Amino acid sequence: MAMWFGSHESSGLGLNHSPHSPHMRSSQEPFSLGQDHEGVQSVINSTSCYDLMRNSSKIILFETTIPFQLAFYALLEHAADVAPLWDAQKQSFTGMLSTEDFIHTLRKYQENTSAVQNFELKSVEEIINLDIHQFGTDFHSIDAEDSVHQLCAVLARLETNHAAVMDPDTGSLVAMLGYMDILHLLIQLSQKFPAFFETSLETASIGNFRNIVTAPRSTNVAAALATVDVRDLSCLPITDETGRVIGLYQPKDVTFIQKTANTEVPISNVSTLLLDDILNHQQSTQSLTYSCICTLNESIKVVLERMANSRLSQLACVDQTGSCLGIVQIRDILSFIFPGDNSI
Repeated sequence: MAMWFGSHESSGLGLNHSPHSPHMRSSQEPFSLGQDHEGVQSVINSTSCYDLMRNSSKIILFETTIPFQLAFYALLEHAADVAPLWDAQKQSFTGMLSTEDFIHTLRKYQENTSAVQNFELKSVEEIINLDIHQFGTDFHSIDAEDSVHQLCAVLARLETNHAAVMDPDTGSLVAMLGYMDILHLLIQLSQKFPAFFETSLETASIGNFRNIVTAPRSTNVAAALATVDVRDLSCLPITDETGRVIGLYQPKDVTFIQKTANTEVPISNVSTLLLDDILNHQQSTQSLTYSCICTLNESIKVVLERMANSRLSQLACVDQTGSCLGIVQIRDILSFIFPGDNSI
């Protein structure tokens, strides 16, 4: 169903680099579980994007002429992270708009309010043309008959979490697929090839353990956003006073912003709220199975199931004291499945 909307080294911001670096197998050392490994690769290579699509789903589309702020609230209302942008004059898709784009644009606007007058009235196209935050100028897609492996390659090449899927016969947009959709396939594979997915993170050398930045719960949201943006981070583990990870901040965590026609209110929220406020909001909406952490001795299967239960594409990997060692993403697990494949 398509929905159309038209016409611990201080960095000076209370953020810390993780000093930990676990001993793990070198990524150059070969690792294989024989037929199980080949079986997993074969299924991913032979499964199409069509196969990955849900039987019932909705697609949010935006014309570039609608108000930018309205588009953001529409994403929130329909629990969508991203939507394609349609230019009615060009009769083509021109780019994508995500919740992250909105929050980063707000931050840029806050830094230079003279650049945008009547922000809340500006259309998506007008905001794009102001070039205060780069988005919406490039549209990439994948054919529905292409494999999940090809989908993984597109996501990695574009450094994005979602890709538009087109019907190769009609040229119509049929789905938006991303790492969370791939996650469900990996969980199915973990049941079919249990031995492979019982491998621990440490044995498989899965995760990023370099240049990890954490943020105390007392960190200002604006400072966290700036750090994520400048350092090109996928997330920020949130820590308590002892350095223990107690939450995970992602740029798309913007649902706490008050729905209002007054632009100054969201901007004020970004300026005054703390990561602790986001934690409180998360805790009020999370299920009892939510957890944003994992450990090196846990299996790939356990990590995948935790991601699914918590609706996260990444987890903070912690040591016995709860201190952050690194970040484990779905993409890291895919890299383990396809070693040496630089496209993923």
